[in-house]
Amino acid sequence: MCNLMIFFDWIIISSVSASVLIGIILLVKLIVKDRQSPRWHYCIWFILMIRLMIPYVPHTSVSIFNLISPLTNKILVESIESRIKNPENVNLSNETKGNNVIRKDLNTINKIEKTNKNFIVILKNYFMIIWLMGVVTFLVYTIIANFRLFIRVKNSSVKNTEGISSIVNECKSAIKINKDVSVILTTAVSSPSLLGFTKPIILFPQDILKTLKRKELNHIILHELSHYKRKDNIVSWMVIFLKALHWFNPIIWYGFYKMHEDCEIACDANAMSCINKEDTLEYGYTIIHLVNIISKRQTTLGTLGILSSKSGVKRRIIMISRFNADKHNKKNKFSVVGGLIILTLSCILLTNAKSSIAYANKIVQSDVKSTIDVKDIKYENFDGKMMIISNSKKVSVGYALNNSKVYETTSEIAKKENALAAINAGGFNTDNLPCGFIIKDGELVYKQEDEVNRYNTVGIDKNGLLVIGRYTYSQLKNMQVKEAVGFGSEVIRNGKISEVNNSNLGVGPRTAIGQMKDGKVVFLVINGRSDTSKGATVKQVANVLLKYGVVNAALLDGGNSSTMYYNGSVITHINNSNGERAIPSAFLVLP
Repeated sequence: MCNLMIFFDWIIISSVSASVLIGIILLVKLIVKDRQSPRWHYCIWFILMIRLMIPYVPHTSVSIFNLISPLTNKILVESIESRIKNPENVNLSNETKGNNVIRKDLNTINKIEKTNKNFIVILKNYFMIIWLMGVVTFLVYTIIANFRLFIRVKNSSVKNTEGISSIVNECKSAIKINKDVSVILTTAVSSPSLLGFTKPIILFPQDILKTLKRKELNHIILHELSHYKRKDNIVSWMVIFLKALHWFNPIIWYGFYKMHEDCEIACDANAMSCINKEDTLEYGYTIIHLVNIISKRQTTLGTLGILSSKSGVKRRIIMISRFNADKHNKKNKFSVVGGLIILTLSCILLTNAKSSIAYANKIVQSDVKSTIDVKDIKYENFDGKMMIISNSKKVSVGYALNNSKVYETTSEIAKKENALAAINAGGFNTDNLPCGFIIKDGELVYKQEDEVNRYNTVGIDKNGLLVIGRYTYSQLKNMQVKEAVGFGSEVIRNGKISEVNNSNLGVGPRTAIGQMKDGKVVFLVINGRSDTSKGATVKQVANVLLKYGVVNAALLDGGNSSTMYYNGSVITHINNSNGERAIPSAFLVLP
């Protein structure tokens, strides 16, 4: 069910993205008009098909979706790019005389959030079931319709006469096809149609054959053979599958309708390039004649025919009247301009908006020599220590839980794990239980209530990239987060101070973790509540980190918990008269 839900999320996002894409393609086609060949106008639609078929596209700054990414982010309920702005977030609070750093009403907030989350999940499940029923219904109907057509053709068909066979051979030679193609007269279709992939069959209605002249038969067969040569029958089935997945989106259906019109026009151009110049107008008369003699056109999904809708026929007749074989043969090979247009559209439409997930830009390789650089931080009203770790893959999580409750200090956890360095990490509630999740080596070792709720989280993924935000466990797992702790609202995202309400924190001891653009991880601990260092505000912490080139950062537990350990001892001021404070988790630097 989880995998199906992820697939449904992708369908919704790709459907919204494709709707935008269709509008852009139609606008470009309107601007280009007949300056490019019919084949170009058909091929541009393959950008739409590719967008709907591939589950992942790269995130780039050139994507058109950078302009509309906020809309698509709202569509995805389980979006991993959530922003910490709503009042339901776990907020930090002032810490005074042993008070914990989580608000007293945290449990009440979590219960409200859990209720809202469950309602969203239930509603989403209903939509997913309705969508799935629509997909199955569409596909079953299409399969049954084609099976019935096959049975009717088999039971009521008359194999082609010798006269039609000779026309087929002439057309095959003109269009350069060596494959055997059968022509079958049947009552199963109302207009000429192409059926089959490996063994193509052209179906002719028995009742209209006697009203068609030889030259008209030639035009019809050339058109159907053009469909086969261009593999339009395969594309048609791919479109059917995509329409089934996106049956709920009329914009996508309209896009494929326009694609079909362009497909027919491209086929007309290809067929007319195989006949004499003086016969091109007669090709148009053939289509008009078919429209007049076929009063009721019935088509089966998966088949291709020469006739289209009335508006489509009008467009085709206009194109046929303007057709010039010499110009067509020159245009049929993509011009440099046409190729550049499609390449440019592919770059901006087959990519997603630049990700807002708090990742450093550079993946740190595992073979980078690990170094730790410790710096003194001194300002007018506060001081502290900063630690710069060159290899982010050496950063791990340590924890100390007894019956899920905290009982060890930062230095004790570090010594137990043989760590080179450490800082305190996750926060804990008034009942002495950790906040959110604790993940170590990719395994969930603690969860606050359940795995469905979102919690403020700070973590490191398998590539050594810092992940900050508000996530569910399933999201963290999908993001391949290897180490993580609960707590920590973001203070810097993508090189800018985050718009997070931490104004209630005031001045105090602070612990933060960040990552530079080159992937180096930064530990920061600000001393507080002493004569030499009163402490820092959140904005001051952010400014210190920005000064050292940090591009993404989050707060960790502060106050009496703030501790930095290095080379066997604590190197920051201990705020508690009883010594180090017991904590649920720590970020470690392993050898």
